[in-house]
Amino acid sequence: MLPAMNLNYLIFDYSEDTDGTGSFDTMASTDAEHAQAVRDEVAAVLAWAHQAFGAVEQEQDGDAAWRYELQAQREWSVVEHLHFDVQALRLQADGAEARPGTVRHTITLTLCGRPDFCAALRQRFSLD
Repeated sequence: MLPAMNLNYLIFDYSEDTDGTGSFDTMASTDAEHAQAVRDEVAAVLAWAHQAFGAVEQEQDGDAAWRYELQAQREWSVVEHLHFDVQALRLQADGAEARPGTVRHTITLTLCGRPDFCAALRQRFSLD
């Protein structure tokens, strides 16, 4: 048995449907400096799943041990300066012209699988 691998960027939320199929969802959004580290963690999770439970078929049937959905996007954010207006009791945007910020890399990953896959994923990556 392999020791658990700690993930530094991916934090999974877990849900389960009525037939016992589990779903792990995660999203990581980083600057360019940390984007490759996130990609490496996603690749490690998918490599483990492929090695431990077999390749995912393009057309999934209900009996598949596991499946996944992966999405990524690159966004340029604009910093918005807010302050709390005590008189109006609400947030106000400062009138300063916004300048584009740095690029953000966002990856979302959903893994779904049978109970045995979910238990093994939890163990391998120390998921609670």
